[in-house]
Amino acid sequence: MPRYTELRKTTSRGVLRRHIAVEGNTLFERANLGVNKKTGRISESMSTSKTAFRGEADARAAYERALARAVDDGFRGDDEPPKTTAAPPKTKRTGMPRPTPSGALTDFAHAHGHPLPPSYRAFVTKNGACDMLGGYLRIAAPGRRDARDLGRLVRLARAIAREAPDEACATFLGRAIPFADTGGAELLLWDPQDRANDPPVYFLARGADRPKKMAASFGELVKRLARDQRFVDRWFLSLDADPRIAHR
Repeated sequence: MPRYTELRKTTSRGVLRRHIAVEGNTLFERANLGVNKKTGRISESMSTSKTAFRGEADARAAYERALARAVDDGFRGDDEPPKTTAAPPKTKRTGMPRPTPSGALTDFAHAHGHPLPPSYRAFVTKNGACDMLGGYLRIAAPGRRDARDLGRLVRLARAIAREAPDEACATFLGRAIPFADTGGAELLLWDPQDRANDPPVYFLARGADRPKKMAASFGELVKRLARDQRFVDRWFLSLDADPRIAHR
């Protein structure tokens, strides 16, 4: 029988949900999971991250580690008491946008040999790097010195490409430009080989061997994230969170 846990974390902008399950020698993580009442098997969505292990014991151990990581991240089950930790030091946050300078966008384009899409340039010129979906989705911008730096995401994609077992996925990640990542270790990317003025957005789930086309452009992606909950549920967790932009 499968083991299945749903965990939640309450944030200032809503509730994040994380689903972790194990069935046989397969671990399922961070997706819209459930147990089919008729078959007794795990029911998964297209955004499910699956990892197969050599045996059931290894999969169960990975399941326990995944639960421990989720608890460390502040998630808990409905029957668990809230985890008490020392209050973090207060930091000054204005909540105001930190626009990305046009020079940083130009420098990035020259360094990587590809212009950035106009809808993305307009967005970060106004908003800078920011969070959406209650902090689950992180939009990066060039010229920063933190985790939301666009160059950092490019280096991450190249590192994943070197370890990818699938040759086609490795080739894609070796040239793609990722502009966002998520709390579920997913990447949102453009393919520089697409010559469209405002190219489509691709989605790569953790452990997946193929990217999937997600939206016709960055501009369409932002609109659908803000207005279409079914779109959010299809691609990400079933998030009950504020879709508005949080500036960083």
